[in-house]
Amino acid sequence: MSRKGKILAALLAVLAPVSAVALWTYLPQMQRAATWQNMASPGPLSSAHAFLKEDCAACHTPVKGVEDATCVACHANETVLVQRQPTAFHADIAGSNNCVACHKEHDAGRSLRGMDHAALTDIIVRWLDRA
Repeated sequence: MSRKGKILAALLAVLAPVSAVALWTYLPQMQRAATWQNMASPGPLSSAHAFLKEDCAACHTPVKGVEDATCVACHANETVLVQRQPTAFHADIAGSNNCVACHKEHDAGRSLRGMDHAALTDIIVRWLDRA
């Protein structure tokens, strides 16, 4: 057997049992959907959305991610929130598909109301181009 073959055989002899033990130990936990969601989650939800932590599908759609229609379906009925002066302009940018450009989630320490001015500028420019 060549030197490369011996190294490969030794590597497999070590990795195979280690992988088998890891799989045997973690497989029961990995079969639960919540475990997969927690492993894939980029971070904790804000306090406003914390009640959704076990329901990724409430906001995320497969392949597409978060769509504006999903945000609007939940938040459009919050008339007090939507009619406040700082948020009233949302009606003018409807259909821009950019809720998540300004409202970043999965960063529990950051306010969802924080403004990304560069993203806002991009939205306004696109809105003006449509007008």
